[in-house]
Amino acid sequence: MAAHCEKRKDRICILQTPQAVLPAATLQPPVHSSYAIFYYPSTTFLSLDGTSSVTIPPCGHLAGVYAQTDAARGVWIAATNAFLSGVTALSQDLTPAEAYALNSLGVDVIQSILGRGITATGDRTTRQDSDYQFTAARRLMILLE
Repeated sequence: MAAHCEKRKDRICILQTPQAVLPAATLQPPVHSSYAIFYYPSTTFLSLDGTSSVTIPPCGHLAGVYAQTDAARGVWIAATNAFLSGVTALSQDLTPAEAYALNSLGVDVIQSILGRGITATGDRTTRQDSDYQFTAARRLMILLE
């Protein structure tokens, strides 16, 4: 997906791990691209019947957050610290130190923050050595180009 986005240069991809829980110390983005965003951990919702819960990867939900942010504020505004509506829990709670370490590797972390709820934090692409390591900068340039 990232290679496709790099070839087209008019879109980004939102990636996630195939597993709901991984040791935070071993987590690495699968690609290093300024056109890829990588989120962790998975999110838990109430099931449709309301009697159980289901844990799913976060990319679909976050695509909606990006669309909502784009419509309300523009692509040049990062979709960070957005409240994730309907999310009741996370597959793994990360410590602030783990979240900071993952963010520095290009992993955008979803966290439960006291007083704010469950939010997607971080605004990084998986490419750390480029002018476009931040998602908002990459997306603005896509718009301008």
